[in-house]
Amino acid sequence: MINWCDIHVEVPAVPFRDLARPGGGETSEIARMRVTQAREHRRSRDEELSRRRDTTAKASLPPEATRLLEAAQERLGLSPKSIDAVLRVARTIADLDGNDDMRVVHVSEAIQFRWLDRHI
Repeated sequence: MINWCDIHVEVPAVPFRDLARPGGGETSEIARMRVTQAREHRRSRDEELSRRRDTTAKASLPPEATRLLEAAQERLGLSPKSIDAVLRVARTIADLDGNDDMRVVHVSEAIQFRWLDRHI
């Protein structure tokens, strides 16, 4: 099994009063359920692509997402490997949203994670 770490996030300290307060945020059970659903969604999509043997469909992006990725590449100096990492993260974000297609919002969020990685 290969493990990648394409997301680096700076997390500030949480004041104790906020930790001690009940409620707030997503429970571990809900997060686990969302991740399980995203994995099943991805597995189903990948199986369908394998049946059709259509590998180009994996990376199809709407034009506005492509323009955003191109602009980020120029501004941040992203390498081809970094762009691939952004697309993998965007695909995962789309899966967590339950979307078959990556949208500009997914690519934007993935770019933010890459930007944080370069500026920590």
